[in-house]
Amino acid sequence: MKVFVTGAAGQVGSTVIDMLIFGLGFGLTMPVFSVAVQNAVPVTHIGVATSSIQFLRAIAGTVAAAVFGALLTHASIAGRSVEQLLASRSHNSVSADTARLMLAASVHQVLLGVAIASISATAFALVLPERPLRKSNAAPRK
Repeated sequence: MKVFVTGAAGQVGSTVIDMLIFGLGFGLTMPVFSVAVQNAVPVTHIGVATSSIQFLRAIAGTVAAAVFGALLTHASIAGRSVEQLLASRSHNSVSADTARLMLAASVHQVLLGVAIASISATAFALVLPERPLRKSNAAPRK
């Protein structure tokens, strides 16, 4: 998140710490949501519910990577035509500092999008109905 806050001058160590905090928070919520989904369905459908949530996570990750990659690319070439980009590439007219600043601005846009998605996901999680955990895994008798 340091690129989001400080631009291209962010420190590597603090960025790694921020990524660890994000990873720990994200990693701790995934099993909780899996258990919540498994608890919300009948015992006979736990396998279907678990595989469905894993499938949807994989699809969401793929779509998110595509959307945020497109956002990164669009932000990095904003205001430039394809001809200008090709000309600057062939003449090596983009310095390393300029490229770093362009990337920082682009990453800023991506992190802003991620922040919006995270706030939306948090709002969604807060409105989920609370259900008590099951006492047993036994299937209901007929």
